[in-house]
Amino acid sequence: MRRLMPAAVALLVLVAILPAIPADKAKAVYEKGQDAEARENYEAAYNLFKQAYDLKPKDLRYKASFERLRFKAAATIVHHGQGLRDEGKLQEALAEFQKAALIDPSLFIAQQELKRTLQMINDKENPPPQAAQVFRSYRQVFEGECLRT
Repeated sequence: MRRLMPAAVALLVLVAILPAIPADKAKAVYEKGQDAEARENYEAAYNLFKQAYDLKPKDLRYKASFERLRFKAAATIVHHGQGLRDEGKLQEALAEFQKAALIDPSLFIAQQELKRTLQMINDKENPPPQAAQVFRSYRQVFEGECLRT
């Protein structure tokens, strides 16, 4: 009986503490999100608020926070992607635009930049004919026809 008493007490304490762990973790993650938002690190804040919501989905404060930052996080990611694209890093830019579109599907500029970057990648891999090459081709055809007649 004496051997069972400490085990029973430990089990009782564990059962009492276990439900509080996710709530405390959600609160800690949420507070980190608030810090990230205060530093204007919107992408990190969005991810932290989303984690808090995933840990405790019944707490509307967590849902409201991650929903509120959805636009700012996506817009920040789009801006970063534009910088990458301007540096010629098309694949990395494409990944950023895709991430932004996943976070906020209603953000039109993310869709627009995604299409634009895909077109740039396609043009780079399959360059369109240059105007001079087209002109030479037409000239050769035209001169060939003139010489035949």
